[in-house]
Amino acid sequence: MHQIRAHHGEHMWHVMDDRATDMTVCGRRLPTSQGSPGHDAVTRYCEPCLESIGQAMASADRSGRAPTAD
Repeated sequence: MHQIRAHHGEHMWHVMDDRATDMTVCGRRLPTSQGSPGHDAVTRYCEPCLESIGQAMASADRSGRAPTAD
């Protein structure tokens, strides 16, 4: 299961890598110590993160395995 997180200074949702708690699937580091903006303040989604998750889900559907974003 992947989580999404937004970061202060960049009001955009990113998908977090399930193997590294501070890395996104697009390769950005989002430390948790700075907190995140309120949900209402974040209106955009990181396209590379969404593409990666979409590809992982499509691959999992075809193979019957659980999705992983690499």
